[in-house]
Amino acid sequence: MRLAKSVAYALQDRIHFHLIDRRSDQRLGIDATGMHSPAELSLRGENAQFAAEYFATPAWIFRRLLDSLEIDAGRFVLVDYGCGKGRVLALAAERPFLRVEGVELSEDLHRLAVGNMAKARAGGALRAPVVVHHLDATDYELPKQPLVVYLFNPFGEQVISRVADAIQSSLRETPREAYVIYANAIHRDCFDRSDCLQEIPRSIWSKTLDRLMTRWPMAIYRGLNLGSVARRPIAD
Repeated sequence: MRLAKSVAYALQDRIHFHLIDRRSDQRLGIDATGMHSPAELSLRGENAQFAAEYFATPAWIFRRLLDSLEIDAGRFVLVDYGCGKGRVLALAAERPFLRVEGVELSEDLHRLAVGNMAKARAGGALRAPVVVHHLDATDYELPKQPLVVYLFNPFGEQVISRVADAIQSSLRETPREAYVIYANAIHRDCFDRSDCLQEIPRSIWSKTLDRLMTRWPMAIYRGLNLGSVARRPIAD
């Protein structure tokens, strides 16, 4: 059983990292490849110790999760916590979001993300403004517009918990439509206990496709300030 899982994971990695992602990055004019340990990332500050290993979100997974929201992107700001080299920023900015914002603690990754966004914009790939903040996630102030928040398990539970609290406080202070996409949702309990967010159930087909295409658990949440809007299962 363990061997079968290892083979399946290796196949998934090859499909994403060596096939889909390379082509996606080439089309966007960026390079977000590579894996880096926290020790390689020029991290500073009290929360540097909680940083996770860097590797970019697989492009197919992000597009699929974002598509599942079925929203009018033009009404939303998308925020990527732990944006790394900026693949998610570029993929999001292909759509007409009000704005796309990235938050990155690593000075090195921030510099690479800024460079990647410049290349993508020069190549005509971006339709939305992009801002990349060199900032601790716990110091970031969320925009007041409707939100899509994205995380790919960028840091440990200590920071995830504070980010979840910040999202909750922001929604209380300024009620608005909001979604949280949490890929590789290792610390999902930080969002499960929120009284401003509720998980959107995902269809059996979505869960099956998750298992076929990735080893990572996924969770999508919706702001509860939406009143009596029915929460239907997300289907692809």
